[in-house]
Amino acid sequence: MSSVHKGRFVVIVGLGLLAVVTLGAGIAQGKLPMNVVVSGQRFTGSVSAVEAQGIQVYPRAAETAAEASASIAVHIQQVRLTDLCLSTVAHGVPFLGDVTMSIHAPGDGTTASGITLDAASLGGAITAHDARLGAEVSALGEVSELDPPDASAITAGDSMLAQARVEIISLTATQVAIDKLAMSVEKGAVGC
Repeated sequence: MSSVHKGRFVVIVGLGLLAVVTLGAGIAQGKLPMNVVVSGQRFTGSVSAVEAQGIQVYPRAAETAAEASASIAVHIQQVRLTDLCLSTVAHGVPFLGDVTMSIHAPGDGTTASGITLDAASLGGAITAHDARLGAEVSALGEVSELDPPDASAITAGDSMLAQARVEIISLTATQVAIDKLAMSVEKGAVGC
């Protein structure tokens, strides 16, 4: 069994942290697209307020490395989030057990565009303008192989969602900007 010298260990961990910080800073400044997808490990999200424009919601399948599962597909053109919290738990980490990674962004400085979200559950109090029920998914625009073309969708214009909570299967965004990004990791299964 080989051993790693303390100096090499510090250099390897330092380079890994530098890469994570660089990517996190790029996402926070809106210079890199965000893509939280396909591992099969879900994220839990909570937001005190969501101001959104151009919303489409319908049922579909979400494929991850683990499985295909039923999801609520949510497409949003533009969004501003207040008091964002995202967390995911890695179960069975060697020597540690469960480990939770959290992302916090206090205040209303988080914006995003081109959001595609697959959710296992979604809730909160909503006020929606120009809401329409029963639009065909195929009439909404670009349809992926996961989208049922003849399913009914809900569309809305400007909307406000308060005290939102979501279980995220996957999330992509063409642009994300976060003013006060804080990432942390802690032992145990403690989420948002």
